Amino acid sequence: MNKIYLLTLLLVVNGLAFGQKPDKKQQRRDDRKQYINQLSRQEEEGTIIFSKQSAFGVKINTDGYGAFYELGKAKSVLTTNLYWLEIGERKHPKEEKHSYVYNATFLGSPYIYGKINNFFFANFGIGQQRLIGGKGN
Repeated sequence: MNKIYLLTLLLVVNGLAFGQKPDKKQQRRDDRKQYINQLSRQEEEGTIIFSKQSAFGVKINTDGYGAFYELGKAKSVLTTNLYWLEIGERKHPKEEKHSYVYNATFLGSPYIYGKINNFFFANFGIGQQRLIGGKGN
């Protein structure tokens, strides 16, 4: 009889000791659910939930072409710091392409008479974007 009481007591103590430890996986799941609920609440209220934004593009002009990249990092809900970089090539407005014509056929690839150099440019900028009005609920 004493052995049964001792075994029962031992099982109860082990059950209490092991049962009270929080499961790490379950804790991470609960934290993740709480974070997602917080983000959805912020989205419903109309606040910006992103901390970064970026844009990439290609530009084609009559006097050249270029590519740009823009990166924005949110300081607060209403203010974002912007950084951008643009790289491209420009041509002189007086440049004309010439090609060799023989019996109404073009021979060879067209060329620009007297051209020596290309003009490449890089443009870097820093700015700040402020939100004046947001989307209503």
